Amino acid sequence: MFIHAGIDGFSRRVTFKNLAPDNEAATASEPFVRGCQEFGVPSRVRTDHGKENLDIARFMLTHSGANRGSIITGRSVHNQRIERLWRDSFQSCTNVFNQLFYFLEKHHILDETSELHLWCLHYVFVPRIRTALRVFKEGWNNHSLTSPGGKSPKQLSIRNGSIKLSIYFNQIAL
Repeated sequence: MFIHAGIDGFSRRVTFKNLAPDNEAATASEPFVRGCQEFGVPSRVRTDHGKENLDIARFMLTHSGANRGSIITGRSVHNQRIERLWRDSFQSCTNVFNQLFYFLEKHHILDETSELHLWCLHYVFVPRIRTALRVFKEGWNNHSLTSPGGKSPKQLSIRNGSIKLSIYFNQIAL
């Protein structure tokens, strides 16, 4: 399973956070497009070099035009906003699932080669992980920031009115 997320570079508002079964370009672009529908198309998008970002790059180039820096690629470690989001998300949201799945594997309760085991795991945990991601996103978007006057990412994005998304992807073990 893969988590796809986008965060506004100015306000730090999480515009989408989605659990997906694969890391294909079409799958990765779906939450991005939904985020664009909700918040508007960003001026620029920063992604890593992964092929899962090709449809996002095509979308940006088609929508905003070439040769204007609509898509910026590079290593995710150079993007503090998304890296902080991944760290906090792991610590307070996905780590519990990660530890549980490793425990189940380690104690031979879960056979990762069994289609039945994987189907059951998905059936039970995908809705729970999606709920945890939604709750995390809402909490993140409403928490006070230390720098811009104690406003939340949601307050800053409403006030600023422009979104500069930084898109990176993270994988959790399922």
